[in-house]
Amino acid sequence: MDRLQAVRDSPRVASLDSFMRILAHGAQGIGEGARSEARRVLDVLVERGDLSRSEAQEIESHVAAAADAHRRWLGERVLEPLGRALEAANGGAGLDRRLAAIEERLARIEALAARDRSGS
Repeated sequence: MDRLQAVRDSPRVASLDSFMRILAHGAQGIGEGARSEARRVLDVLVERGDLSRSEAQEIESHVAAAADAHRRWLGERVLEPLGRALEAANGGAGLDRRLAAIEERLARIEALAARDRSGS
């Protein structure tokens, strides 16, 4: 067995793929958690009269923008290079389908989260 085939068959490649999925979902969860916590704190500050509702909304939009920027940074700087490395190590076999499935699931989750946010 040549070295490339050994890498392709290695359980480490599968572990890295799992790690990449965890990172992708973790980044989304962190962003949602930051938005939720900011919303909670801002609601308390508005109730106490320390902030106006418009100030709270402006701060909330900045938190959301920062969370989205972090998620994009993680995707561009970590997940995409890792995905390319995994594809190269895996010979591209099946990885594109798996990534497409992950992206499809992530899009469904983001759509549900957006619908939940708009209904709140």
